[in-house]
This record gives sequence, C-alpha cells and structure tokens, in this order.
Amino acid sequence: MDPDEIRSVTRIVLIDDVRAFTDALTLALSLTGDLRVVAADVDADQGFQSVQAARPDLIVADYRLNGHATGIDLAKRVRDAEVAAGGVTVPIVILTAFPAPLVARQALELPSVSVLSKRSSVTEIVASLRQTVMGICRAPVVVSDPFFLSPAELEVLELLASGMTATMIAEQLCLSVHAIRARIRGLLTKTHSTSQLEAVTKAARAGLVVPPSLEAPMPELISIQASA
Repeated sequence: MDPDEIRSVTRIVLIDDVRAFTDALTLALSLTGDLRVVAADVDADQGFQSVQAARPDLIVADYRLNGHATGIDLAKRVRDAEVAAGGVTVPIVILTAFPAPLVARQALELPSVSVLSKRSSVTEIVASLRQTVMGICRAPVVVSDPFFLSPAELEVLELLASGMTATMIAEQLCLSVHAIRARIRGLLTKTHSTSQLEAVTKAARAGLVVPPSLEAPMPELISIQASA
C-alpha cells in the first residue's frame, strides 16, 4: 500500500465485549479498504487507553460494556481528555441493541457523538460509519412507544430499569414516594403489568429502556397492582 492509500484509511478503535460481533465487524471493515480497526477492547478503561495510544480517526463503542462504565461514560472521558489537551474532537459512534430514548439523550449532550442500532445489518453499519467520518449527520434513532407512556412515566421507568427503588427515585427527582408510586401504577396499567420487573422487561423488549445489566440491582420485586 502506497503512502496516499495509507493516509486515506480511517483508523478505528472498537470497544465491544461481544467477541463474535467484534470479529465480524473487524472482518467486514478490513474488506472495505478505507476502514480499519487498529484496536479492539472489551471495557471502557481498555478502550480509553487504546484511544490515547492509537489516536484514531473514529471511535466505535457498544453502549453496554464489561464492568459498570458504558459507551457514553467512555465518550465523556474521551471528550474531557480532548478538551484538556486542546486536541481534535474525534467522532464517536455508540452501538446499542437497545436504542432507547435515554441513550439518544445522553449522546446528544456530547459533541460529535451519535447512536447506531446494533440491530442494523453489517452493510448498514459500515455505510453509517463512513457517513460519520464524512461529517454527515444522520437522523436520530427513533423508537416507537407501543404503550403511550407520558414523559414522567418514561423517566420513572428508565430509573427502575437502572435498578433504583421507588424511594431512591423520589429522592433523585425531589418528589414524594407517593407521587412516584402513582407514576409506577400508571406505567403498570399502560404496559399491562403486575410488577415493576414485568414492566421493565416489556419496555426493554420494545426498545424503550436499556435492560438492567447482570451487575446492577434489579428493580423492586414488590408488585403494585395496576388497578390500585
């Protein structure tokens, strides 16, 4: 490969803890000629170290990684380091099998960070990565809500999915526990669920929330009857 071809290659750091997906995407990118994975890691700490060492042109990270840090946490850390060093803002793509509204909101809070559904085909992912490198803004991932939850109910549902209890949610939102339980009853009714865990499971299947990780505490198992 001559120097001109080398300069045209987009160097990518890929962070994903699913080895089969990493291998498949790395192979697909190696066949493009213009996209190349220069480092592949499984958690945010390893990924950050690779970014610092490789100085890539693009960072691709799964939302859920090994450990407690997410792809968004990694993106924040990278942006802070870039600001401190006065360096260039490297575009970051967050891949997720659960393109929930929460993930999109978190990405929008950071410059040059976008979200791409992991359910897309490899061809679609490759095309989207090329568009990102070219600075083409893609439309945000839209998730339809089959339950027609209110913003307040969705907010509580997202916090339940993160493992928080009604009491913890009340403290975070500066509301009474009674008010939070009223919202929980509302979302239980709309999702036709008899427990918070069932509601979170249904919402995760619909793509509305990111399901709890294995390390996170599960939502309260106290059932609140929808008719209460």
